Amino acid sequence: MRGHRSDHGGRSARITGVILALVAVTAVAVVSRIPGGTGTLGADVTFITGPTGELAVSQTGAVLQLNGLEPAGGPTKTGLFTVTNIASKTLSIRLRALPSIGDLDTLLSVRVTAGGGDLFDGTLSGLTAGSPLSFRLGSGRSTELVVAAWLPTSVTTGYQNRIDDVTLQLEPRGS
Repeated sequence: MRGHRSDHGGRSARITGVILALVAVTAVAVVSRIPGGTGTLGADVTFITGPTGELAVSQTGAVLQLNGLEPAGGPTKTGLFTVTNIASKTLSIRLRALPSIGDLDTLLSVRVTAGGGDLFDGTLSGLTAGSPLSFRLGSGRSTELVVAAWLPTSVTTGYQNRIDDVTLQLEPRGS
């Protein structure tokens, strides 16, 4: 029986190699695992602006984006944009919110200031009716608007998994 040899050494090496490969794959899977979350998703809210025929805005599109919004004691982030009167006369300007869904209207608190003064402070549903206050802007003049929104700590349900795009509509009136 010449030339017949046992290959126990090669077989052991293959088994060891398979075991090491499985250990390496398992280690990579454990290290790259996405950590678990809280099990609930907060609300995603985006405030959007655009120009009108008489007003220019410094930033069109998203001015404030809140992702995973949960109840808090107040705003944690603000958005700002500048409004410029491009009309030939002084304008009185109000603000109205146009949300894409109504689910957060009574839950979401919104505060907007114009030129440092309060323009609106209340719920999103209140702003859908239009700001009770307005600000005046002379021809060629600009002012900065600051937008803040949050879910008050009294809110416990109804906001989870909601996505709302809120258009902030500037409503100029001649003075």
